[in-house]
Amino acid sequence: MLKKIFILVMLLAIAGAGLGYYFWRRATQIPAWFEAETSTPSIAPPADFLQEKIRQEIAQKNDGDRQEPVRVTLTEKELGQVLQGEVDRQLKMESIPRLQTQIRGETLEVGTVLDPQMLDNAQLSPGQKRIVDRVLPLLPSQNQPFYVALEGTPQLAAGQLIMTENSRIKIGELSFRIGDMAQRLNIPPEKLNQLLQVNLDELNLQGVQVQDGMMQLEVNP
Repeated sequence: MLKKIFILVMLLAIAGAGLGYYFWRRATQIPAWFEAETSTPSIAPPADFLQEKIRQEIAQKNDGDRQEPVRVTLTEKELGQVLQGEVDRQLKMESIPRLQTQIRGETLEVGTVLDPQMLDNAQLSPGQKRIVDRVLPLLPSQNQPFYVALEGTPQLAAGQLIMTENSRIKIGELSFRIGDMAQRLNIPPEKLNQLLQVNLDELNLQGVQVQDGMMQLEVNP
C-alpha cells in the first residue's frame, strides 16, 4: 500500500499538480498527532495477534462456540499494530516505515512518513522505476520525508480493505479526493481504488466497522 501511494504522488507530480516550494512545504508537514507517537511497538504477526483477541473474546462469552464469527474491538494502536504487521509481511523492503492510525468518529486515517530515498530498497516494476527516475530529480529535496495517508470510511470486499468514494488521499497538509485525483491522473476512479486496496485475506475477516473511536472486526475463528 505504501509503495503504491508513493507512486501515486509521483504520478500526481507528472500530471501537473506542481511541486514548487510552497507545495512542497505543505506536503512535508507532518501531523502533530503522528509526531507525538515516537515509539514503535514490537509487532506480533497480525494473524497471531487477532487469534489471541479471538481467544479472549470466546473466553469472555464462555460458550465455547468457535464456529460463529467473533466480533473483535481494536483501539487505534491495536489496529495500527495489525496493519503494520500486514504491511511488514507484504512490502518487500529493507526498512519498513512506521504506520499509524487515527480514528475520528466513523473516519479512519492510516498514514506514514515516507522518505523518497526509501524506494531505492523497494522492489519496483520497470514501469514504476521509470516514474521514480523521472520525478525524483524534480523534487525540491530528495532527502525530505513527507506524510502520506488514506482517510475515509473503510469497507471490506473479498478480503480487501477498501475506502468509500468520499475517501481522500493526504500528502502533508494537502488533501485530495480520490475522484479528483483520478480525474487529474486521467484514470478511472475504480482503477485508483484498486491501487489503494490492502489485502487482508489471511486474517479471515468477514466485516469491518468504525464506531466510537474503535475498529470492530468480524473475524472467522
